[in-house]
Amino acid sequence: MQQTRSRLFRKCLLFERTGYVLVASVLLVGCASRSASTLSADVFRQTFSASGDQDKIQLNPALAFVRVTRAGSTAFLALGADRLDGDLNRETYYSAQRETLELLGGRVVSLDTDDEMFRWNTPVAPNWKFFEIEGSRVVKRGVNLLSYQRSIDLQVPYRYGYQESITLRALAANEANPQYLKRHDRDTLVWFEEIVVPEGRGMVAGGALGVRKNLFGLDPKSRSVVYSEQCPYPAACFSIEQWQLAPR
Repeated sequence: MQQTRSRLFRKCLLFERTGYVLVASVLLVGCASRSASTLSADVFRQTFSASGDQDKIQLNPALAFVRVTRAGSTAFLALGADRLDGDLNRETYYSAQRETLELLGGRVVSLDTDDEMFRWNTPVAPNWKFFEIEGSRVVKRGVNLLSYQRSIDLQVPYRYGYQESITLRALAANEANPQYLKRHDRDTLVWFEEIVVPEGRGMVAGGALGVRKNLFGLDPKSRSVVYSEQCPYPAACFSIEQWQLAPR
């Protein structure tokens, strides 16, 4: 059933249905091997109007979408699969080119394009609902809340079983600086920062990936991530914002 549903979503993303445009450029392809100023930018110009007011585009109301920004270009990806994985929600989003972006509790755990492959092999990230929240803030701000490890695989640059350590801390709203937040109010969200530090273990071609910072904005009522800025690896940094929910 899930495989059938995913195939149907991938198929319908290739067409315009009943006047609603299902938009997703080759945004996810680019930084590792193709410049965003070439292929991605060309598709971006073809997809959106000359005014560049892409945020007002009319999306299919029957589907859920996220707004993804990478290297200054924006696209909308449609939700094709959604299931519970332990205590966390696993969501798979598709582009018109059948690229996939998979989130687990709002964190990127899988990315598949023609030129890129990223896998998080040990997705045991903490559940956001475990943190004590009062109003729109975390009780313990500015301190390290916890640390955990992950193992990742990459296609370019090649990594297999590459080990990284992640430290999570809470931020005050005025400390958060979301670059591409559009649909949500910064001051009403609960903010977290993750610092990713490579440990250097695993099969590696080339040098270390370097330290990265990820930003997460949570809805205080649902305790779900509605906005994030993530770098699964240095050549793949993008923002992801919950844009449109599917009707229940």
